[in-house]
Amino acid sequence: MTIGLLALFTMPVWLFQINEFLKPKEQQNNKKIVLLTSLGSLMTTIITISLIQDFIS
Repeated sequence: MTIGLLALFTMPVWLFQINEFLKPKEQQNNKKIVLLTSLGSLMTTIITISLIQDFIS
């Protein structure tokens, strides 16, 4: 249940990050891009590790 909620929260994070990349260079906020990329990567890693543990057990 918790992993499902985390997955639902991860998708908008990546979508916001992609939207930030699609903006013209002058309007991009580099801090926002780094934050969203880090947050998305962390959450994706947690989901992946959880799924691997579920397959093993």
